Amino acid sequence: MLLTAIAARARIAGAALVALAAIGSAAADDIVQPKGMVREAVWVPFRESGGRTLRLDARLIRPITSGQYPLVLISHGSPRNKADAKTKTIDWADWIADDFARRGWIAATVLRRGYGHSEGTVSEGYGSCKRPHYAAAGLASAQDLLQTVNYLQSRPDVDPARVLLLGVSAGGFASIAAASLHPAGLVGVINFAGGRGSVSADNVCDPDDLVAAYGTYGRTVRVPSLWIYSRNDLFFGPDLAQRMFAAFRNSGAPGELILAPPYKQDGHSLIFGQAMWRDAVYGFLKQNGLPSTAPSLPPPPGGSAVEQAFANYLATPDYEKAFVIGRNGAFGWAAGYATPEQALNAAYRYCKNRCGTIYAQDDTLAADTAEAVTQSPSSAPAQPVSVTPEGGHITPLDGRLQQSPRHP
Repeated sequence: MLLTAIAARARIAGAALVALAAIGSAAADDIVQPKGMVREAVWVPFRESGGRTLRLDARLIRPITSGQYPLVLISHGSPRNKADAKTKTIDWADWIADDFARRGWIAATVLRRGYGHSEGTVSEGYGSCKRPHYAAAGLASAQDLLQTVNYLQSRPDVDPARVLLLGVSAGGFASIAAASLHPAGLVGVINFAGGRGSVSADNVCDPDDLVAAYGTYGRTVRVPSLWIYSRNDLFFGPDLAQRMFAAFRNSGAPGELILAPPYKQDGHSLIFGQAMWRDAVYGFLKQNGLPSTAPSLPPPPGGSAVEQAFANYLATPDYEKAFVIGRNGAFGWAAGYATPEQALNAAYRYCKNRCGTIYAQDDTLAADTAEAVTQSPSSAPAQPVSVTPEGGHITPLDGRLQQSPRHP
């Protein structure tokens, strides 16, 4: 059944892999570690059909506590201009991955062949606009996802029996394609604005072939899937989204479609509007017995205003973040900064020197960790800030949260 409101509401077969130790690891010098979590850069080996091994750039984040966690693999889209593939950066989905990790997942983001620092050339072309071959293109992209998951399932901190694929645009299309190959351990798919062949606003090469490709995949997909498209998506609009989903469902695949309200100027970037889809996505996880609950911390003393502010603070996954308190209910918090120190200084600035105690950093109470930054408000220059009078919340004007994705 089609749902038309956002309030309405996943060991894989692959080629043999070589050991990561034999090919090195991704650079990790500039990786920020959110409190209570571990972020790691890795190179994922990809074996080509001819026998050559490439390296795919990947980044993982998980809770700091030891154990096995379900794996979510987050997949990017493709640019309309193929030459822009090399501009893709591995941190494009950090705040999405962070939000999964804080709910008990190990979240991985991977750049497919030819994107960013991943080796090789882009190998997912769909042919000419007059005669596209979307089904084959999606299966080519799926190989990058399958080999990545297959490699990560060998890690001791990954539960190989619980794998979720999540992608946007070409990455959502690839995730559905990968699911059609019956990968072991897959429990669900989340498809944000998935599709291929958009050459300009509201212009898709041979949309009938794209609909048919989803119908082909639907014949063999048997895990639950959640599809989310915005009503003002200029790549794959709501009418086409419903046609693609209907073909998928009519082929026997389980799934649910959400047509979300318009998002900014082009809803194709809805994946970055977490406030609009968080309840639907985590409701989908809960419905399927997967981790979905964010951390719960006791509020600081000071009355209802500070309690509500702290609830707002906990709700945002926009690391780095910090919450500080002072006497007589004074508080300040900030989110979306590059480092813990910047977030802390911004929180102090909001409090106008009335706060002297760090209450929380990221999702960890300061009293629970010896690593909490204990400095006083800094006079060092920081990023420009915008103060919201109702919430005690500062976000950087030029920080990552304010940027629109170049190619979702």
